[in-house]
Amino acid sequence: MLRNTFIIILSILICLVGNIYGLKDASAPEAKIYAINELGSTEIGGGKVAVHDPSVLQDKDGSYYVFGTHLCAASSEDMISWKNLASGISDENPLLYVEGQTLRQTLSEPLAWTDAYQVLGNADEASWQTNIWAPTVIYNDTMGKYCLYGSCSVWGTSTSVIWLATSDSIKGPFKYEKAFLYSNFNNKTQYKDYIRTDSMHWSFTNMGELFRKGIFTYDEMKNAPWFREDGSYNQDVYPNCIDPALFYDAEGQLWLSYGSYFGGTYIMPMDESTGLPDYEYMKNTEGYDMYFGKKIVATTAANAFSGEGVFVTYDKESGYYYLFISYGGLNALGGSTSESTAVRLPTGLILTRQATAPQIMSTAV
Repeated sequence: MLRNTFIIILSILICLVGNIYGLKDASAPEAKIYAINELGSTEIGGGKVAVHDPSVLQDKDGSYYVFGTHLCAASSEDMISWKNLASGISDENPLLYVEGQTLRQTLSEPLAWTDAYQVLGNADEASWQTNIWAPTVIYNDTMGKYCLYGSCSVWGTSTSVIWLATSDSIKGPFKYEKAFLYSNFNNKTQYKDYIRTDSMHWSFTNMGELFRKGIFTYDEMKNAPWFREDGSYNQDVYPNCIDPALFYDAEGQLWLSYGSYFGGTYIMPMDESTGLPDYEYMKNTEGYDMYFGKKIVATTAANAFSGEGVFVTYDKESGYYYLFISYGGLNALGGSTSESTAVRLPTGLILTRQATAPQIMSTAV
Protein backbone atom coordinates (compact mmCIF):
# COMPACT_ATOMS: atom_id res chain seq x y z
CA MET A 1 0.00 0.00 0.00
CA LEU A 2 1.26 3.44 -0.85
CA ARG A 3 2.18 5.38 2.24
CA ASN A 4 2.77 9.08 2.72
CA THR A 5 0.24 9.82 -0.02
CA PHE A 6 -2.97 11.44 1.12
CA ILE A 7 -6.18 11.75 -0.83
CA ILE A 8 -7.42 14.89 0.82
CA ILE A 9 -11.17 14.52 1.08
CA LEU A 10 -11.54 14.55 4.85
CA SER A 11 -12.48 18.11 5.60
CA ILE A 12 -11.29 20.00 2.54
CA LEU A 13 -14.39 20.78 0.51
CA ILE A 14 -13.46 21.20 -3.11
CA CYS A 15 -15.17 24.36 -4.20
CA LEU A 16 -15.20 25.96 -7.61
CA VAL A 17 -15.25 29.72 -7.38
CA GLY A 18 -14.96 30.62 -11.07
CA ASN A 19 -13.02 33.50 -12.55
CA ILE A 20 -12.03 36.51 -10.46
CA TYR A 21 -11.43 39.75 -12.29
CA GLY A 22 -9.10 42.71 -11.87
CA LEU A 23 -10.50 46.06 -12.93
CA LYS A 24 -7.39 48.17 -13.63
CA ASP A 25 -3.98 47.61 -15.11
CA ALA A 26 -0.93 46.70 -13.04
CA SER A 27 0.31 50.27 -12.85
CA ALA A 28 -2.80 51.59 -11.11
CA PRO A 29 -2.41 51.63 -7.30
CA GLU A 30 -6.17 51.80 -6.90
CA ALA A 31 -6.71 48.63 -8.97
CA LYS A 32 -9.65 46.76 -7.49
CA ILE A 33 -9.78 42.97 -7.34
CA TYR A 34 -12.84 41.23 -6.01
CA ALA A 35 -12.13 39.18 -2.92
CA ILE A 36 -13.57 35.69 -2.75
CA ASN A 37 -15.49 36.54 0.40
CA GLU A 38 -17.61 38.83 -1.75
CA LEU A 39 -18.67 35.76 -3.70
CA GLY A 40 -18.84 33.25 -0.88
CA SER A 41 -16.69 32.82 2.20
CA THR A 42 -14.05 30.12 2.32
CA GLU A 43 -14.83 29.64 6.02
CA ILE A 44 -17.30 26.76 6.20
CA GLY A 45 -17.31 26.37 9.97
CA GLY A 46 -16.70 23.37 12.19
CA GLY A 47 -12.99 23.36 11.40
CA LYS A 48 -13.62 23.02 7.67
CA VAL A 49 -12.40 25.20 4.81
CA ALA A 50 -12.97 25.27 1.07
CA VAL A 51 -9.83 24.96 -1.07
CA HIS A 52 -9.98 24.19 -4.78
CA ASP A 53 -7.04 22.29 -6.35
CA PRO A 54 -5.54 21.48 -2.92
CA SER A 55 -1.83 20.85 -2.42
CA VAL A 56 -0.77 19.71 1.05
CA LEU A 57 2.62 20.16 2.72
CA GLN A 58 3.68 18.89 6.14
CA ASP A 59 5.99 21.45 7.75
CA LYS A 60 9.02 20.74 9.91
CA ASP A 61 7.01 21.04 13.14
CA GLY A 62 4.56 18.37 11.97
CA SER A 63 1.68 20.72 11.17
CA TYR A 64 -0.08 20.58 7.80
CA TYR A 65 -0.75 23.34 5.31
CA VAL A 66 -3.01 23.26 2.27
CA PHE A 67 -2.74 25.73 -0.63
CA GLY A 68 -5.13 26.09 -3.53
CA THR A 69 -6.49 28.07 -6.44
CA HIS A 70 -7.15 31.80 -5.97
CA LEU A 71 -4.60 31.94 -3.12
CA CYS A 72 -6.68 30.03 -0.58
CA ALA A 73 -4.70 28.44 2.27
CA ALA A 74 -5.37 26.75 5.60
CA SER A 75 -3.46 24.95 8.37
CA SER A 76 -4.16 21.92 10.57
CA GLU A 77 -2.52 19.94 13.33
CA ASP A 78 -4.37 16.71 12.54
CA MET A 79 -5.74 17.07 8.95
CA ILE A 80 -9.24 16.99 10.43
CA SER A 81 -9.78 20.45 11.85
CA TRP A 82 -8.56 23.28 9.63
CA LYS A 83 -7.93 26.97 10.24
CA ASN A 84 -8.25 29.44 7.39
CA LEU A 85 -5.06 31.43 6.59
CA ALA A 86 -5.82 33.13 3.28
CA SER A 87 -8.88 33.35 1.09
CA GLY A 88 -9.05 34.69 -2.39
CA ILE A 89 -7.72 37.08 -4.96
CA SER A 90 -7.38 40.40 -3.16
CA ASP A 91 -4.74 43.03 -2.52
CA GLU A 92 -4.77 42.10 1.17
CA ASN A 93 -4.17 38.37 0.72
CA PRO A 94 -1.31 37.60 3.16
CA LEU A 95 0.39 35.06 0.89
CA LEU A 96 1.58 37.68 -1.61
CA TYR A 97 0.99 40.87 0.36
CA VAL A 98 3.33 43.78 -0.30
CA GLU A 99 2.62 47.01 1.56
CA GLY A 100 1.70 49.81 -0.82
CA GLN A 101 1.18 47.49 -3.80
CA THR A 102 -1.84 45.92 -5.41
CA LEU A 103 -1.77 42.21 -6.18
CA ARG A 104 -1.74 43.08 -9.86
CA GLN A 105 1.39 45.14 -9.35
CA THR A 106 3.06 42.28 -7.49
CA LEU A 107 2.20 39.87 -10.32
CA SER A 108 2.67 42.41 -13.12
CA GLU A 109 5.08 40.15 -15.04
CA PRO A 110 2.88 37.04 -15.45
CA LEU A 111 -0.31 39.10 -15.76
CA ALA A 112 1.26 41.13 -18.57
CA TRP A 113 1.26 37.90 -20.56
CA THR A 114 -2.36 36.99 -19.92
CA ASP A 115 -3.48 40.60 -20.34
CA ALA A 116 -1.74 40.79 -23.72
CA TYR A 117 -3.79 37.89 -25.04
CA GLN A 118 -6.99 39.55 -23.90
CA VAL A 119 -5.98 42.87 -25.46
CA LEU A 120 -5.42 41.16 -28.81
CA GLY A 121 -8.87 39.62 -28.41
CA ASN A 122 -10.35 43.10 -27.87
CA ALA A 123 -11.47 42.23 -24.34
CA ASP A 124 -12.63 45.18 -22.30
CA GLU A 125 -10.11 46.08 -19.60
CA ALA A 126 -12.77 45.69 -16.93
CA SER A 127 -13.02 41.99 -17.79
CA TRP A 128 -9.32 41.13 -17.72
CA GLN A 129 -8.88 38.00 -15.68
CA THR A 130 -6.75 37.89 -12.54
CA ASN A 131 -6.51 34.16 -11.98
CA ILE A 132 -4.01 32.27 -9.84
CA TRP A 133 -4.41 28.56 -10.37
CA ALA A 134 -3.33 25.49 -8.41
CA PRO A 135 -0.26 26.73 -6.49
CA THR A 136 2.14 24.33 -4.83
CA VAL A 137 4.45 25.10 -1.91
CA ILE A 138 7.61 23.15 -1.07
CA TYR A 139 10.57 23.75 1.22
CA ASN A 140 13.81 23.99 -0.76
CA ASP A 141 16.70 22.99 1.51
CA THR A 142 19.38 24.35 -0.82
CA MET A 143 17.76 27.78 -1.04
CA GLY A 144 16.64 27.71 2.58
CA LYS A 145 13.26 29.03 1.42
CA TYR A 146 9.67 28.02 1.10
CA CYS A 147 8.92 28.15 -2.62
CA LEU A 148 5.44 28.86 -3.94
CA TYR A 149 4.91 27.89 -7.56
CA GLY A 150 1.80 29.47 -9.05
CA SER A 151 0.27 30.00 -12.46
CA CYS A 152 -1.81 32.64 -14.22
CA SER A 153 -3.98 31.77 -17.20
CA VAL A 154 -6.78 32.96 -19.46
CA TRP A 155 -9.71 30.63 -18.90
CA GLY A 156 -10.27 28.09 -21.69
CA THR A 157 -7.02 28.89 -23.52
CA SER A 158 -3.41 27.76 -23.40
CA THR A 159 -2.30 31.32 -22.62
CA SER A 160 -0.62 30.58 -19.31
CA VAL A 161 2.54 31.19 -17.32
CA ILE A 162 4.14 29.53 -14.28
CA TRP A 163 6.03 31.65 -11.75
CA LEU A 164 7.98 31.38 -8.50
CA ALA A 165 7.71 33.25 -5.19
CA THR A 166 9.76 32.59 -2.03
CA SER A 167 9.41 33.14 1.71
CA ASP A 168 11.17 32.43 5.00
CA SER A 169 7.81 31.40 6.46
CA ILE A 170 5.32 28.86 5.17
CA LYS A 171 2.59 31.36 5.98
CA GLY A 172 4.17 34.06 3.83
CA PRO A 173 4.28 36.67 2.69
CA PHE A 174 5.97 35.20 -0.37
CA LYS A 175 8.23 37.47 -2.40
CA TYR A 176 7.54 37.27 -6.12
CA GLU A 177 10.69 36.18 -7.96
CA LYS A 178 9.99 35.60 -11.64
CA ALA A 179 7.93 33.96 -14.36
CA PHE A 180 9.83 31.14 -16.04
CA LEU A 181 7.49 28.99 -18.15
CA TYR A 182 5.12 30.41 -20.79
CA SER A 183 2.73 28.88 -23.30
CA ASN A 184 0.76 30.01 -26.38
CA PHE A 185 3.50 32.29 -27.69
CA ASN A 186 3.90 32.55 -31.44
CA ASN A 187 6.52 33.06 -34.15
CA LYS A 188 4.39 35.12 -36.49
CA THR A 189 6.34 38.37 -36.47
CA GLN A 190 9.99 39.23 -36.76
CA TYR A 191 12.16 41.91 -35.21
CA LYS A 192 12.01 45.16 -37.15
CA ASP A 193 14.39 47.79 -35.88
CA TYR A 194 14.14 46.00 -32.53
CA ILE A 195 10.40 46.66 -32.38
CA ARG A 196 8.12 43.68 -31.86
CA THR A 197 4.68 44.14 -33.32
CA ASP A 198 2.92 41.15 -31.74
CA SER A 199 2.84 41.03 -27.93
CA MET A 200 2.32 37.25 -27.99
CA HIS A 201 5.60 36.69 -29.84
CA TRP A 202 8.04 34.37 -28.06
CA SER A 203 10.41 37.30 -27.49
CA PHE A 204 7.92 38.69 -24.93
CA THR A 205 8.41 35.62 -22.72
CA ASN A 206 11.47 34.84 -20.59
CA MET A 207 13.22 33.54 -23.72
CA GLY A 208 14.64 37.01 -24.27
CA GLU A 209 16.49 36.67 -20.97
CA LEU A 210 17.57 33.11 -21.81
CA PHE A 211 18.94 34.42 -25.13
CA ARG A 212 20.87 37.26 -23.45
CA LYS A 213 22.40 34.80 -20.99
CA GLY A 214 23.49 32.53 -23.83
CA ILE A 215 21.32 29.61 -22.68
CA PHE A 216 19.36 29.56 -25.97
CA THR A 217 20.50 30.90 -29.32
CA TYR A 218 18.28 32.99 -31.56
CA ASP A 219 18.20 30.26 -34.19
CA GLU A 220 17.25 27.64 -31.58
CA MET A 221 14.24 29.65 -30.51
CA LYS A 222 13.20 30.79 -33.97
CA ASN A 223 13.43 27.27 -35.43
CA ALA A 224 12.05 25.39 -32.44
CA PRO A 225 9.27 22.86 -33.20
CA TRP A 226 6.69 24.67 -31.06
CA PHE A 227 4.95 26.38 -33.97
CA ARG A 228 2.54 25.47 -36.75
CA GLU A 229 3.27 26.47 -40.33
CA ASP A 230 1.49 29.80 -39.86
CA GLY A 231 3.68 30.59 -36.84
CA SER A 232 0.99 29.99 -34.22
CA TYR A 233 1.65 27.92 -31.09
CA ASN A 234 1.01 24.21 -31.60
CA GLN A 235 -1.09 23.61 -28.51
CA ASP A 236 -2.08 20.14 -29.70
CA VAL A 237 1.48 18.99 -29.07
CA TYR A 238 2.96 21.42 -26.57
CA PRO A 239 1.69 22.17 -23.08
CA ASN A 240 -0.56 24.59 -21.32
CA CYS A 241 1.77 25.93 -18.61
CA ILE A 242 -0.49 25.64 -15.58
CA ASP A 243 -1.00 23.43 -12.50
CA PRO A 244 2.63 23.24 -11.29
CA ALA A 245 3.54 20.45 -8.84
CA LEU A 246 7.01 19.67 -7.46
CA PHE A 247 8.55 16.43 -6.19
CA TYR A 248 11.93 14.93 -5.34
CA ASP A 249 13.08 11.68 -6.92
CA ALA A 250 14.92 8.84 -5.18
CA GLU A 251 18.28 10.58 -5.67
CA GLY A 252 17.06 13.92 -4.30
CA GLN A 253 16.66 15.62 -7.70
CA LEU A 254 13.88 18.21 -7.80
CA TRP A 255 11.32 17.92 -10.62
CA LEU A 256 8.39 19.98 -11.86
CA SER A 257 5.28 18.38 -13.37
CA TYR A 258 2.66 20.57 -15.03
CA GLY A 259 0.08 20.85 -17.80
CA SER A 260 -3.65 20.85 -18.39
CA TYR A 261 -5.61 19.66 -21.45
CA PHE A 262 -4.14 20.84 -24.79
CA GLY A 263 -0.69 19.27 -25.37
CA GLY A 264 -0.70 17.03 -22.29
CA THR A 265 1.35 16.78 -19.12
CA TYR A 266 5.07 17.50 -19.00
CA ILE A 267 7.92 17.07 -16.56
CA MET A 268 11.24 18.91 -16.21
CA PRO A 269 14.27 18.83 -13.90
CA MET A 270 14.79 21.85 -11.67
CA ASP A 271 17.97 23.51 -10.45
CA GLU A 272 17.57 23.34 -6.68
CA SER A 273 19.97 26.24 -6.14
CA THR A 274 17.60 28.62 -7.96
CA GLY A 275 14.26 26.80 -7.93
CA LEU A 276 14.15 27.29 -11.72
CA PRO A 277 14.43 24.90 -14.71
CA ASP A 278 17.67 23.07 -15.45
CA TYR A 279 18.01 24.05 -19.10
CA GLU A 280 21.44 22.50 -19.51
CA TYR A 281 20.05 19.08 -18.59
CA MET A 282 17.12 19.44 -21.01
CA LYS A 283 19.29 20.65 -23.88
CA ASN A 284 21.70 17.77 -23.48
CA THR A 285 19.33 14.89 -22.71
CA GLU A 286 17.61 12.92 -25.44
CA GLY A 287 13.83 13.05 -25.40
CA TYR A 288 13.61 16.46 -23.76
CA ASP A 289 12.43 19.71 -25.27
CA MET A 290 14.93 22.41 -24.30
CA TYR A 291 12.20 24.67 -22.86
CA PHE A 292 9.24 22.47 -21.88
CA GLY A 293 10.96 19.26 -20.78
CA LYS A 294 9.47 15.83 -21.47
CA LYS A 295 5.87 14.84 -22.16
CA ILE A 296 4.72 12.05 -19.84
CA VAL A 297 0.95 11.97 -20.46
CA ALA A 298 -0.68 12.67 -23.81
CA THR A 299 -4.07 14.28 -24.30
CA THR A 300 -6.11 12.02 -26.61
CA ALA A 301 -9.66 11.01 -27.48
CA ALA A 302 -9.26 8.09 -25.08
CA ASN A 303 -9.28 10.48 -22.14
CA ALA A 304 -11.82 12.89 -23.65
CA PHE A 305 -8.98 15.27 -24.55
CA SER A 306 -8.70 16.16 -20.89
CA GLY A 307 -6.14 15.61 -18.15
CA GLU A 308 -4.96 18.07 -15.54
CA GLY A 309 -3.82 18.50 -11.94
CA VAL A 310 -1.02 15.96 -12.29
CA PHE A 311 0.86 15.02 -9.14
CA VAL A 312 3.86 12.71 -8.80
CA THR A 313 5.22 11.26 -5.57
CA TYR A 314 7.97 8.77 -4.77
CA ASP A 315 7.33 5.93 -2.32
CA LYS A 316 10.54 4.71 -0.68
CA GLU A 317 9.04 1.46 0.55
CA SER A 318 7.96 0.20 -2.87
CA GLY A 319 10.56 2.03 -4.92
CA TYR A 320 7.85 3.28 -7.26
CA TYR A 321 6.81 6.71 -8.46
CA TYR A 322 3.06 7.25 -8.42
CA LEU A 323 1.45 9.62 -10.88
CA PHE A 324 -2.05 10.98 -10.22
CA ILE A 325 -4.06 12.83 -12.86
CA SER A 326 -7.65 14.02 -13.22
CA TYR A 327 -9.74 13.43 -16.34
CA GLY A 328 -13.07 14.92 -17.32
CA GLY A 329 -14.61 18.33 -16.74
CA LEU A 330 -14.19 20.27 -13.53
CA ASN A 331 -17.80 21.24 -12.89
CA ALA A 332 -20.36 19.18 -10.98
CA LEU A 333 -21.47 17.31 -14.11
CA GLY A 334 -18.07 17.20 -15.78
CA GLY A 335 -17.38 13.57 -14.97
CA SER A 336 -14.11 14.28 -13.19
CA THR A 337 -12.23 11.10 -12.29
CA SER A 338 -8.71 10.31 -11.15
CA GLU A 339 -6.25 7.76 -12.49
CA SER A 340 -2.91 6.65 -11.09
CA THR A 341 -0.03 4.71 -12.51
CA ALA A 342 3.26 3.44 -11.11
CA VAL A 343 6.50 4.21 -12.91
CA ARG A 344 10.10 3.26 -12.23
CA LEU A 345 11.59 6.54 -13.37
CA PRO A 346 10.39 10.13 -12.97
CA THR A 347 10.66 10.55 -16.73
CA GLY A 348 7.98 7.89 -17.20
CA LEU A 349 10.15 5.75 -19.46
CA ILE A 350 9.20 2.45 -17.82
CA LEU A 351 5.57 1.82 -16.96
CA THR A 352 4.64 -1.06 -14.68
CA ARG A 353 0.92 -0.47 -15.08
CA GLN A 354 -0.40 1.56 -17.96
CA ALA A 355 -3.29 3.73 -16.82
CA THR A 356 -6.42 3.16 -18.87
CA ALA A 357 -8.76 5.91 -19.90
CA PRO A 358 -11.52 6.33 -17.31
CA GLN A 359 -15.17 6.00 -18.14
CA ILE A 360 -16.73 9.44 -18.28
CA MET A 361 -19.40 9.46 -15.61
CA SER A 362 -22.65 11.37 -15.69
CA THR A 363 -21.83 12.91 -12.32
CA ALA A 364 -18.55 13.75 -10.61
CA VAL A 365 -16.92 11.13 -8.40
